Amino acid sequence: MPFMSRPPVLPRALFLRILGLALATLCLGGCHSHTHTPAVPVSSFTPFTAADRSCTGDGPTGWATDLGEEGAAVTHVTFDLDDAHIRIICDGESSLMSDALHMGAHRPAVDTLHADKLLDLGTDFQKFQAGTTNSYTSGLGQSLQTPFTAEDGNITGYLVTANGTDKVFYIVCDCPTSDWTTLQPAFDHVTSSLKPSS
Repeated sequence: MPFMSRPPVLPRALFLRILGLALATLCLGGCHSHTHTPAVPVSSFTPFTAADRSCTGDGPTGWATDLGEEGAAVTHVTFDLDDAHIRIICDGESSLMSDALHMGAHRPAVDTLHADKLLDLGTDFQKFQAGTTNSYTSGLGQSLQTPFTAEDGNITGYLVTANGTDKVFYIVCDCPTSDWTTLQPAFDHVTSSLKPSS
């Protein structure tokens, strides 16, 4: 029987070292990308005016900011930081608004507009659950606020609808549920600071 040499065998210490490096590389490439960095409280705010001059308010300093487009029928003002979002939608031509004006009717009531937007959010978020709606008067006019959760309770936020003089304002604030207690004061500050641009 011909002699067959045995394949070389790595020393145990070297094998374990290579295995450890491989596992660390996999973790950095896959596990780390899903790590959520906890939010920190917002300590300062910066005044802003929407590009279409529909509203002014205070935005969280240091967050990515988009003030929308001048002259747009629907302007989206956004503030984003990681998984936290504030969306202010200044809508002068919503479907309900357009239908009412076309028929010569009065402007839709804020509760009708609010319910319509909640249905939209139900398609934007998976497993969307709306809470109890509260009514109040904000700097933008008659307003409704509804808290919500989504994504199996992993996202918490709220929707505010305000029926302004010539526009409807929708404010959507949301973030990971684990950050809600930290970021809700900032969401409330931004929402309460909004008023029509003079």
